[in-house]
Amino acid sequence: SISSKSVFEAEYVHVLSLHENKTINVDAKIPINKNNIALGFFRPLDAAFISAGVPVLGSVRNEESIGRSRYDAMNLSYRQRALHKLDLVVNYTLARAVGYDVDGGSFRYYPRDPNRPFAPEDFGPAFNDERHHLTIAGIWNLPWGMELAPILQAGSARPYNPISASNQLSLGGGSAAGALLAPGCTEQGYYSGTCGLNPIFSKRGDPYFDTDIRVAKNIKFGERYKLQLAFQGFNIFNHANYGNNFDNVVQDSTFGKAIGFINPTSTTLPRSFQAEFGARFNF
Repeated sequence: SISSKSVFEAEYVHVLSLHENKTINVDAKIPINKNNIALGFFRPLDAAFISAGVPVLGSVRNEESIGRSRYDAMNLSYRQRALHKLDLVVNYTLARAVGYDVDGGSFRYYPRDPNRPFAPEDFGPAFNDERHHLTIAGIWNLPWGMELAPILQAGSARPYNPISASNQLSLGGGSAAGALLAPGCTEQGYYSGTCGLNPIFSKRGDPYFDTDIRVAKNIKFGERYKLQLAFQGFNIFNHANYGNNFDNVVQDSTFGKAIGFINPTSTTLPRSFQAEFGARFNF
């Protein structure tokens, strides 16, 4: 506590997630000769299928609890009440969310190369990794029964994952679609071990910014009755928040350009300035 009307808090959060779902194709394609992929690829279980006289499957997928992710955050909070008729809340979060191929789904995390589910280049930021987030909110009790309640939110850009229009590893089903090789890397170089995949979620979208406001006028009628007239404005600066909703196919002419608005999980945000008027009668 800083004073009788204000308090400052700090906390650290660490979340380590183990045994998360990951779908592994246990019959993924393998080069006949890693040093000469022109000789072709084979699936390890093809011979067993043929020997058993059953159809040869394109992939054999096993749901495994081997996924890993981590979240670390420092939360700073300042709150004051009734100081110069102002109630104020300020929250700042410094956070980092990382994992292996963490794309936001709750099921079917495919590694880009099933034969290397924990490749170093597959470890990176999660789809919702937001390094900085600031929230400022307050209620200011003004003369003549007026109330002013603004809220401002700002956050750093979230990542998105560049992919290829086709799987550049020639792996087919049972692997993450659109596996993209690192710049300058060839398919032969990848299998020879001289280069690797493009780092996961290596691009960032746009920072987030939104300001909402509520203005109210309270009119009293005696001791028991009160009429409140209110105006509410959302995204009052009409800021377009695209988040990480960007075209991520590197061959597209629109690669790296926004294709939609941000849509955080379970949150509905105004895409443009919106306003409403209302009234409430208390008795």
